[in-house]
Amino acid sequence: MIMKSDETKKVLVVVGDPHTRQWLTGWFQDNGFDPFEINDVDSVSTHLCEKTRLVILDINGADAPAAGLIKIVRSVEANLPIMLVAASDSKDLAVQSLQIGATDYLLKPVGGAELSVKVDRALKERQLHQELIALRATKSSNPILGEISNVAKQEVKTLHSIEREAILRALDGFGGARGKTAKALGISVRTLQRKIKEYGYTNGGEKPSGSFSGANSGNALHN
Repeated sequence: MIMKSDETKKVLVVVGDPHTRQWLTGWFQDNGFDPFEINDVDSVSTHLCEKTRLVILDINGADAPAAGLIKIVRSVEANLPIMLVAASDSKDLAVQSLQIGATDYLLKPVGGAELSVKVDRALKERQLHQELIALRATKSSNPILGEISNVAKQEVKTLHSIEREAILRALDGFGGARGKTAKALGISVRTLQRKIKEYGYTNGGEKPSGSFSGANSGNALHN
């Protein structure tokens, strides 16, 4: 269900059928929107503003083709949701409209549950897109933020190295005895075994580098 908000959420209702237009206007009002009915398609661009959240178009009742309205809206706002309302025999036209920029469509008679789901989804997708644009703009304007991920990766690698060194030193100190090493490190033997495997060591295997006394003394690793 659409959550109500104190923020003005303008919706342009471009629907020729009076019954459908009245129903849609009432639904949007009940769900916290500010619907504005438009009869002249050519005036759509003059009513678009930063508070506009969605345009809903009856492709059967509009004076201009759906493609014309979609082009008008997209020339002003590239990511503004455009919801189509069509009769069942106009489904093919609705699908074609999706290919030229419409967001989604509903077939008459329009149901409140379906309208709620599709409007909510369209608004969330637009919000995510806007947040992504804002994030990219922030990163490009602040080089420091762009380096955060690299710094984080370097820190992870450092912590990984510290853990590896601590485990290997402990194993050396206890002659490769896993039970004593795990107890000293405050971890379980199972966790220690997983770490040894992660670092490339196996029972009785050769270590790739560094000191690891007892790594080749098979029995000692099972203590």
